[in-house]
Amino acid sequence: MFELIRQLVNLYGATGREAGVADAVEALVKDHVDSIRRDALGNLICEKRGTDPDGKRIMLSAHMDHIGFIVVAVEKEGFLRVMPVGGVKEKILAAKRAGITELILSEENRKDIAEIKPEYIAGLTFHYVKTNEEVLQLALE
Repeated sequence: MFELIRQLVNLYGATGREAGVADAVEALVKDHVDSIRRDALGNLICEKRGTDPDGKRIMLSAHMDHIGFIVVAVEKEGFLRVMPVGGVKEKILAAKRAGITELILSEENRKDIAEIKPEYIAGLTFHYVKTNEEVLQLALE
């Protein structure tokens, strides 16, 4: 498992340039899912159908990108001014557009949600967790 994680995190995948990471993840999961597609934003969407049509729907979301920065100015002393590219807010809004109503996020992302206008996240329920065990408990209950 450690080697797999090492391979994935060493792939180049700044925000907007994560196609190589998506290719690698697709190759890893293709034999374990029912369908795979990519949306217009480059998100890799893999679906594993359950047997109970009234059963819970679970979405596992993970970043394929790593933190990227865009240079917005070069100062006369040669210092670069940068801004981050992408973030959790964009992914939450995409999840809402996809009809997802409950999201499990790291406790560290609570501050990011507080910055989103309430009308954009109306109808969404957020569960904040600190451990992988909490994720599994929420997703499988």
